[in-house]
Amino acid sequence: MNKQKKILLYLHDKDLQGEIYNLFQQTNYFDPTIIEKKHSISNFLDNDKYQCLVCDSKFNELVGYLPSERLIRYESNILIYLISDYKPALSDRLHSNFIFFHIKPPIQFREFVLSIEKNLQIIKNRKNKKIIFGDLIFYPHLKKIVNHQNIDIDIKLTDKETAIIEYLSKEENIIVSKDVLLKEVWGYNEFVDTHTLETHIYKLRKKIEIDHKRPEYLMNEEGGYRLKLR
Repeated sequence: MNKQKKILLYLHDKDLQGEIYNLFQQTNYFDPTIIEKKHSISNFLDNDKYQCLVCDSKFNELVGYLPSERLIRYESNILIYLISDYKPALSDRLHSNFIFFHIKPPIQFREFVLSIEKNLQIIKNRKNKKIIFGDLIFYPHLKKIVNHQNIDIDIKLTDKETAIIEYLSKEENIIVSKDVLLKEVWGYNEFVDTHTLETHIYKLRKKIEIDHKRPEYLMNEEGGYRLKLR
């Protein structure tokens, strides 16, 4: 049984693409495929056998060939590795449908491979996980929430919104301080402050609460927040 992980490659730098392709081929873990024509992207993403796409800052151009109705229903079980000197601006919609990792060149291939292996395993371990609070069902690996009173409507979440709910759910009904939540979700980032967190909490409440001014799930507490699971 072939257990190789299938990797898609689409980079404008064809020399780098060829180098990465050859290096992947030399491993026993990955089976790389080059996307020759960007308009064929939907055919690849519809195929469950592909676990990872390695791309560059032209990803927005590539995904433009994915029909909007397919993007809406697409469940993010594929990693997107973006190789570029700067982090590309991506819409919330893309962040809700794919799992992104940004890497600056030059690539340290061994570390690159280890990162892909680790993150594929994390996704595999999270696939069956779901968290229920009130009428809402949270699926971390899909970055979405479903209201079991109306299961036909998905509430799409960004990476940060997903991380906020996932961390708060670990600390069941316990107050998490703003400083702790900032550190756990954003890491050590001097450009992020409590205003950033408060903005994300506000947007999250607009998505999941019936009345965001009177939250039932994402509760304000002295110095922090609490996710009310029961």
